[in-house]
Amino acid sequence: MQEDICYLNTEIHRVVPGLFIQGGRIKHDVGHASCFNEEFADESFHVKHTEAGMLGMCKRSNLKHTNESQFYITTGAPLSFLDGENVVFGRVISGYSTVAKIEGLATMNEKPNATVKISSCGAYKL
Repeated sequence: MQEDICYLNTEIHRVVPGLFIQGGRIKHDVGHASCFNEEFADESFHVKHTEAGMLGMCKRSNLKHTNESQFYITTGAPLSFLDGENVVFGRVISGYSTVAKIEGLATMNEKPNATVKISSCGAYKL
């Protein structure tokens, strides 16, 4: 049985200034994880990428219906090239200053030079 899924100690592994930060890479022995134990389908493209702080699902190589655990937070807007491609499922309602600090880190090839880890969060109980 797969353990509870949690972002604790996962890294923000990609920073693209003016666009987004990306994190949530959860891996298990059988591959990547999601709350459905596998990739899951796109839901709704109703919400558009109209402002900084939008929270969306990353996909495997931008292929439809390949959502897993990875997410992004927009740092620029509008990002209409993501509309109809990636699902927005929330937005940052407090603490955006932390997102801005992460966006300002030095990077090499979109990877932060400093390690950025999620140090507190809840778990999805399977």
